Amino acid sequence: PPGTVALIPGLGFGKDGTRLGQGGGYFDRWLSTVTGIITIGIGFSCQRDDDLPVEDHDHPCQGVVLGGEWIRPLFSV
Repeated sequence: PPGTVALIPGLGFGKDGTRLGQGGGYFDRWLSTVTGIITIGIGFSCQRDDDLPVEDHDHPCQGVVLGGEWIRPLFSV
């Protein structure tokens, strides 16, 4: 539903919202079926990698928080 926030885990996240999952495609398949939600990648600081592989079916996160730091803010203040 619109206004819903989904916290998306991953093994790695890039500053552009790219996400490396565990290879099963679970979240990417689910994200392709829903609309109007806000996706926030969540993890630890050591999971930042700005050189992740991206495939056509990948859904980037709209925001990314690693170790309490926004590395891809949803908006600027």
